[in-house]
Amino acid sequence: MNRFFAKLGFVHRQLWNGNRLYQLSVLAGPAPLLGAILAGALWAAGLSTASSRHPPPPWATPEPRDVWNSTDGPVQSVTPRAPLPPADAAGGVAGYKPGWRLATQRIEVRPGYDVNVETAPLTAVTLDGARIEMDRIIASGPKQGLYAGVAQAQLAIRAAGIYTLSLRFERPPAEPADCLMRLGFGQHRVVSNLDISVINQVTKTFDGTQFELQPGLYPIGVAFSCWHDQNVTAPGSLTLLIGHPGDQKPLPARPDDIVRREGDAVAN
Repeated sequence: MNRFFAKLGFVHRQLWNGNRLYQLSVLAGPAPLLGAILAGALWAAGLSTASSRHPPPPWATPEPRDVWNSTDGPVQSVTPRAPLPPADAAGGVAGYKPGWRLATQRIEVRPGYDVNVETAPLTAVTLDGARIEMDRIIASGPKQGLYAGVAQAQLAIRAAGIYTLSLRFERPPAEPADCLMRLGFGQHRVVSNLDISVINQVTKTFDGTQFELQPGLYPIGVAFSCWHDQNVTAPGSLTLLIGHPGDQKPLPARPDDIVRREGDAVAN
């Protein structure tokens, strides 16, 4: 119900700010107003269709049916993208380094607060650790406009078993912001969430999803952004949580869980 009213509110604001006929209909009475609302709904649907001509990566598209985010659901099985390379002299993965490839990519906030993450990277850097900070995204991104930090890597699985994936979102009290959080694994989302007008301190751990995994490399990605009006804003952080076989609960990913190919700082 809140999503329905959010969509109506978005349509009302768009039409009121840019449509003189709609303003007159509001003042004239219920019948013209109803017609204007219906016309606005059709306009919003057409806008959403037009903006889908350039689809984002599979795990970034707004398709709720593809979200794995329930601990009560069945254990999912995912095939590794590549075999696990041999260990190097330091005990890591040969040909890879710990950490992410972090790119900034434009986002489009569609009617109803559906957020489209565009595919083209604007800037790209490397990032270590399980925690992704908005400060770091802003420091490496463009000076203005809306964009997200999209971190991509390979999840290095060394032992067969049941693993749990999740995210933890943290933001201290700050100016209001809308915050996007997504976790993709393979071709699906594990977490897909948009918090509207975050003001108070927030610490939120999302439900984990269990996966039965074999040794190998698995593609994993995180999209994160907080914005106010038409510019991204800090503070805020998103932490990747992984539950290894035998763990009581998911914990921040270990340094050797997430690896990126050596010399590759640009998200694929």
